[in-house]
Amino acid sequence: MKTEIAREGAAKLRVPSISFSDPHHCEVFFNPEMEFNRTVSVAVLRAFRNGAAVCDGLCALGARGIRYALEGGAKNVVCVDANPAAITLANKNIALNKLKNVKAVESGLNKFLDARPSSFDFVEIDPFGSAVPFLPSAVRALKKNGMLSVTSTDLANLCAGKRVSAERCRKDYGANPIRCDFSHEIAARIFAGKAASFGFRPVLVFYQGHYVKGFFVRGKKARLGFISYCPKCLSRVTGKLLHCACGYKMQVAGPLYLGEMCDRKFLQKVMGDERVGKLVALLENEQGFPPYFFDLHAVCDCYGLPGKAVATSIDNLRAKGFKAVRTHYCPNGIKTDAGVAEVAAALR
Repeated sequence: MKTEIAREGAAKLRVPSISFSDPHHCEVFFNPEMEFNRTVSVAVLRAFRNGAAVCDGLCALGARGIRYALEGGAKNVVCVDANPAAITLANKNIALNKLKNVKAVESGLNKFLDARPSSFDFVEIDPFGSAVPFLPSAVRALKKNGMLSVTSTDLANLCAGKRVSAERCRKDYGANPIRCDFSHEIAARIFAGKAASFGFRPVLVFYQGHYVKGFFVRGKKARLGFISYCPKCLSRVTGKLLHCACGYKMQVAGPLYLGEMCDRKFLQKVMGDERVGKLVALLENEQGFPPYFFDLHAVCDCYGLPGKAVATSIDNLRAKGFKAVRTHYCPNGIKTDAGVAEVAAALR
């Protein structure tokens, strides 16, 4: 396996050379496009707890775990992977960064975590696809006040990309997804709802590209529910409705998490580079709105409108007394307490 040295954050990493052109066919997986995901994770760990005991599950070549030690303030890190080649490369990277508080262990993740109940302050799960099979073991391995950090790359299932994908979502998450202009928020809320079923609440959840990332701590019983959506007029409401006011049959997503997807007080502690700051600002603004957003391009297409700039539409809604902000889910999206008719009027 040909490798080369790459830099990410404070870490020097020996990575497969093919990673930069075809990361999904490497002997040891490394995706350069997940750098921002790892950077946010470091900022969150730093905000959560200094001196944490961390398990970097499904660690591959150890990039995230090494950054947790170098930048996240982790006291000790255990990088776990079942792939022998991954552990070999992870050990080389640990030595390359001269870290004494990081070790790599070859093991199936569930087996490793099940043998260590209440051992970690912070457990990372970053699988290829759904994280659901690892959640029970991860929860058992966390200390009472620990944090669960989860990435799910199964957006095709969470967004009902195909009928078989929707069926898979219902099987893995116990929730029905729907395909619509705000599918990515539905995906994030189904994902958060699954974590909530283990007694966890979100403190920071975001969507980007091909994944949903969430950070969770133990909390009170979650508020789960449903969102109903009309594919004809694009109306959306919280709860289960059979028919829209326009007479068309509603599609229903859920059960899913209906509460706030981020904790405002925690967000204020998350510090990072300019990209992290921009994300945190968007997430902070999104709190206090209904559990869905409007893609303005979709509204324009539905109502035959020429459309306006996002900022202008927001100003128009605010002038009518509604709340409205940009959303991180979509560059053309807004969160608002207005209905679809008012959003369409703001675009005229």
